[in-house]
Amino acid sequence: LLSLIFTITFSHAQTVQWAWKVVDKSSQYSDKQYSAEQALGIPNVLPAFRESPCAWSPFKKENRLDEYLHLEYKNPMRIKQVAIAESFNPGAVSRVYLYDIQGKEYQVYKNETPHPLPDAGRMNVITFPLTSYMVKQVKIVLNTVGMSGWNHIDAVAISDSDVPVKADINLIKDMKFES
Repeated sequence: LLSLIFTITFSHAQTVQWAWKVVDKSSQYSDKQYSAEQALGIPNVLPAFRESPCAWSPFKKENRLDEYLHLEYKNPMRIKQVAIAESFNPGAVSRVYLYDIQGKEYQVYKNETPHPLPDAGRMNVITFPLTSYMVKQVKIVLNTVGMSGWNHIDAVAISDSDVPVKADINLIKDMKFES
């Protein structure tokens, strides 16, 4: 018997969604600059790392209570990662929760000892096995005690891929700069 074997390769492009709506927040530094709305959409500050009014900042530098940012995504989807653009003074993220379309909560990350990092900022990529449920919302909890200084979240993405989400500047190919 002659057997034919067909190999089909499916190319799965990475789907990345950036938060589009603020569900809730513990506090914010002001109603415009440093507000929770600054964490919506693509990063405003990254790939640079610096203090910026274009990122969410809690009201106090070192609050004794947890600070949090609860965000929603336009199209619920199964995911493998949450990418948190910590654009200034990273290291305060202590917990990350996912919420399905029924509002059920799932904890996917816990850091018992948040502490300041030597870097000015980072894209904090938290990975886990593909969720069996459709993720609609993400809640990021910060423990700012001992962080000395402000903590900024520039943006929060979800993705269905193992490829880490990055904040890159899109440059036009073959662009010529003239002086």
